[in-house]
Amino acid sequence: MRSGKVRNNPAKNVQRFRCRPQQFRCEARCCEHPSNRPALILADYITLSQHTGRRMSDIWMEEGDIYLGPHDERPDDFVIGLGLLFDPCCLFLAEDNSCLVYEGRPNPCVAFPLMTMIYDRYAEVRSNRLDIFPCLKGVEPTAAQRDWMKRYVKTSRQAIALEVPLLWERGGLPRFITFTDSRRMFELVGQAMGRVQRLGPRIAEDRAASLEWAAGRLVGMAEAGAIALEALELSELLAPAYFILLQDKIAAGLDDIQDHHLPEFKRVMKSFRSLRKEAKEII
Repeated sequence: MRSGKVRNNPAKNVQRFRCRPQQFRCEARCCEHPSNRPALILADYITLSQHTGRRMSDIWMEEGDIYLGPHDERPDDFVIGLGLLFDPCCLFLAEDNSCLVYEGRPNPCVAFPLMTMIYDRYAEVRSNRLDIFPCLKGVEPTAAQRDWMKRYVKTSRQAIALEVPLLWERGGLPRFITFTDSRRMFELVGQAMGRVQRLGPRIAEDRAASLEWAAGRLVGMAEAGAIALEALELSELLAPAYFILLQDKIAAGLDDIQDHHLPEFKRVMKSFRSLRKEAKEII
């Protein structure tokens, strides 16, 4: 990583973040560590599809995952969204630590690490990430990066406003979930396990294995009387179950959008392309 000092910043030891993996030799930690699994939106799947020439539903079934993130206003609720599967790292990470879809990579990857640096409300997450990602030590976002991030968040909200009715509401898919007791967790995992048993070969072996691991972990914690989980750990355990329960409906929704509704995303995708181009100069 190469850094340059932030202008007009009184802190002499504060640096500007610049992603320079070939110089910093970070070994692509941002693409490997499970805490950095990106929360995607439909616009990211559109970008991946356009870049790779594959259908969104194929990308979803092969490399996709459910992302469970804490709700901004309701601490007991999780937002259910699209994600990328880490097994054990991002499946688009090549052996030489290059990105197989770099020019079409998801927007959260383009924006890393500005979301954490500017918007992350969990102090412990920010602190942990300093240990995981040495490139973040001693750096602060510049005014230009903050302005870019505001426009990125605004564009993302516009894209989500298009996504929710077309994918989640039309498909009858849950968008939020509340976990206030362990019984609901076991019910969810049990439903997913039952679907694996019914569908057999239709469920990929790695997905079934992830679910079995999560189920075993929950059982072990319950037996030890330690079922209370942090938000990040809870999402990691329950995402496999949600993927198995929702994979077919989400795939069908993605096909419908790709075949009939892509023109509705034309304007917001143009805004994302502009932001991605600008990001090359400031991140």
